[in-house]
Amino acid sequence: MERFNKLLSLLLTAALLCCLLPTAAFAASGTKSDPIPLKVGKTVQHTPGEDVYYTFTPEEDGVYTVLMEATPGSIIEPADLPVPLADNGGRGLSGYLLKGETYHLKGLGNMAWVQVLNEGRLYSKMYDDEYLLWDFDPEKGILTIDNGRGEGKMRPYAGDRHDFPWYYIEDRIKHVVIGEGVVSVAPHAFSTQSLFDSIEAFAALEEVSFPSTLKSIGKYAFYKCPSLKTVTFPADLETIDEYAFFYCTGLESVTFEGPTALVWPAFESCGALEEVTVKDPNMTNFGFRPFFNSPWIRTVAAENKGAVVVNHVLIGAWQAWDKEEGDGILVIPDGVTKIGAGALHGITTDPAGGEEGYQDNWYLEEVVIPDSVSELEEDEFFGGPFDSCTDLERVTIGDGVTTIPEGCFEDDFELRIVNFGKNVRRIEANAFKNTFLPGDVEIPDTVKYIGKQAFQLTESSLGASWMENHLGDKPYKPKDFMHRTVYMGPALTEIGAKAFDGWESGWDGVFTIQGYDGTYAEKWAKENRYPFESLGAAPAPELKPGDVDGDGNISAADARLALRRSVGLETYEEGSPAFLACDVDFDGNVSAADARLILRASVGLEDPKTWVK
Repeated sequence: MERFNKLLSLLLTAALLCCLLPTAAFAASGTKSDPIPLKVGKTVQHTPGEDVYYTFTPEEDGVYTVLMEATPGSIIEPADLPVPLADNGGRGLSGYLLKGETYHLKGLGNMAWVQVLNEGRLYSKMYDDEYLLWDFDPEKGILTIDNGRGEGKMRPYAGDRHDFPWYYIEDRIKHVVIGEGVVSVAPHAFSTQSLFDSIEAFAALEEVSFPSTLKSIGKYAFYKCPSLKTVTFPADLETIDEYAFFYCTGLESVTFEGPTALVWPAFESCGALEEVTVKDPNMTNFGFRPFFNSPWIRTVAAENKGAVVVNHVLIGAWQAWDKEEGDGILVIPDGVTKIGAGALHGITTDPAGGEEGYQDNWYLEEVVIPDSVSELEEDEFFGGPFDSCTDLERVTIGDGVTTIPEGCFEDDFELRIVNFGKNVRRIEANAFKNTFLPGDVEIPDTVKYIGKQAFQLTESSLGASWMENHLGDKPYKPKDFMHRTVYMGPALTEIGAKAFDGWESGWDGVFTIQGYDGTYAEKWAKENRYPFESLGAAPAPELKPGDVDGDGNISAADARLALRRSVGLETYEEGSPAFLACDVDFDGNVSAADARLILRASVGLEDPKTWVK
């Protein structure tokens, strides 16, 4: 009987242990070499304070979430890579797992239990208390991303693209649908790792659908997606960042519904792009050299004598001008109001300048800018629209241009003749750096400011080898640069550092400043020890009707000056330039009626062109 009681006691103890311990604990120890298998819907207890290893092998492809109950500091993480699981908003890990694959996990900290669910939706954590929802239809290859909770921002992972939970099924995604409420597509969300990554990721992706709520597309977002065919961008999309669709070699068509701003090189090297549709007339910020190297650029250029114009903006030029035929002139169409940054950047006959002469503009000798152009756009990195056009010799600048931007004609080594417009007021830094303007150079009377290094000749450009390469077969010889005179008008008030550095040293040359007595030009010449040639007393400036203060614009300040003169608070003598600028009705008097007309013109209610004597 005693032996029977002991046996019964042992059996009862074993039964009690079976009730207290999880079933999985008998099958495996939870070590890395002997992990605990997880099953859908089954809870497995976790020993607090110990690292426990698990495995999970799905019976079907699908979306799975690994849940946990834990105190702060607990975590469950992949035990080896690759495991397509990502933070699901504080609930554990989520991912799209494949049938028959075995995934290894590790539980850390004071975790109470672990459970796997097949719930059909994935939580992708964005910030502390915000997340997006996403799921995947394996039959149709559709990845859908919706706003879950928060502001709808897609998290910009600081690490690599493997952090995105859908990366591990990238080769199965054919269509990405970004749902309403989502406002951003994160950098690298559907792309290779970087500019230098030769891998074409998301090779099956053919279509992307964006919501009306989308505001921004991050850099490299769809970089090197080779099968993407067509994309339509919503009306409220504000920015497409650098390299977003770079090298999408299969992209054939893009449509912009709104005034989206492009950042270089968002669409560069899209070799199949044949159609670009811009529906909003306010889309004018195309960035540097947009759609470069695309069939669309070539087609539009061929139809418009080399010019590619969108919404009155010259965004590019592409034509193999024939040097032998002398057909090297680009006449920018009248009506163009802005020449975009990089529109003609790097046009060269030198193969060393880049791919097929960089823009395949094998010979561009002359550019004519019409009066309708008011802006020459500047790029922060590359400079102005004509930078490095190494065959450009002659430029005519229309009367609408008031500023020559930084680096506009920099390194245009062959530039010899510049016909300035009547309203140029500023020549910014590096604008004509390393251009060899021979003989007498006239800075327009309207110019008030010349930036630093604006006309500088650097040491490298003054060397004998450069002269041999760039001047040897030209009608200009070094002797043409040995004696140069620069005229500076009476409006000039500031010249930046090294603006004409190198002019006096090039080929032992003589550099003379020509100007009027008592002007800034005389002061600057003496301060910098340049010879000054006096033209006598400065003439009275000519002012346009309405531009009383002579700043080149008609504003409320001009109307105020006219009103003050009408009541005797200003003493402009009758017949003086300021008096004539006030008398816009040409009745020989300055009255409140003149001030009223000037004020109306300042807000666009009056056309100064109608003020005719």
